[in-house]
Amino acid sequence: MTPIKAPRPSWLLPRPTKLLSRNQKLFHHSELQLLQGPERIDGYWWQHGRHGRDYYIAKDQDGSLCWIFQDLTTEEWFLHGIFS
Repeated sequence: MTPIKAPRPSWLLPRPTKLLSRNQKLFHHSELQLLQGPERIDGYWWQHGRHGRDYYIAKDQDGSLCWIFQDLTTEEWFLHGIFS
């Protein structure tokens, strides 16, 4: 099996923060633009209750890069980390 070489942020939040969604746009201090993704991370798929997430790299209006995901069960969006 080949390891995934996807970029990871240097700073992870202690707990993911829910993002605002308005008119099919995502916001965290400013509007986010999706740059890369999705990368699906799906754990415990063989058990009851899904824990899957689709991860993306997004950029805010200041140029900061964020690691965000959409929960596959609830379809809610969260900020999980920030790239340095």
